[in-house]
Amino acid sequence: MDIETNTSTRYLDINNTAGDGDPAINFQLSGNTTFSLGLDDGDSDKFKIGTTAIGTNTRLTIDGSGNVGIGTSSPSSLMEISSGTSGNAVLTISADTDNNDEDDNPMIQFVHDGSGVGAYMSMEGNDGVTATGTLSNAFMIASGQVTESYNL
Repeated sequence: MDIETNTSTRYLDINNTAGDGDPAINFQLSGNTTFSLGLDDGDSDKFKIGTTAIGTNTRLTIDGSGNVGIGTSSPSSLMEISSGTSGNAVLTISADTDNNDEDDNPMIQFVHDGSGVGAYMSMEGNDGVTATGTLSNAFMIASGQVTESYNL
């Protein structure tokens, strides 16, 4: 192991040369692994972060295609969030958490071919102008001339 020596070209290499092994880093408290991260040799060398050993209780996975899974070890798209076999899969996007009314709004933008925002989902005022994100505002889904508004 080389850690920032004069002869090292890398800061840290973790190499498992066993026929079947997972190069990993375990984070422990009082000898108990709390988190681990590394490559799961038994699952197509996916990079995983879990709460015990690699491949067990996986919380985040990145596969060889660059797909990212949260709550799944087999992401089927660029980003997949799964609650597993039960429970809600909730994605929270927060803006303006200090409540200072700065017109900051949670938003998801859809961009095609790098040509700017093609569509978005956001908290909007009833007149289509970005509002302060209160529950009295409408939730907007917009694309070009087509706009759907859902009052909350």
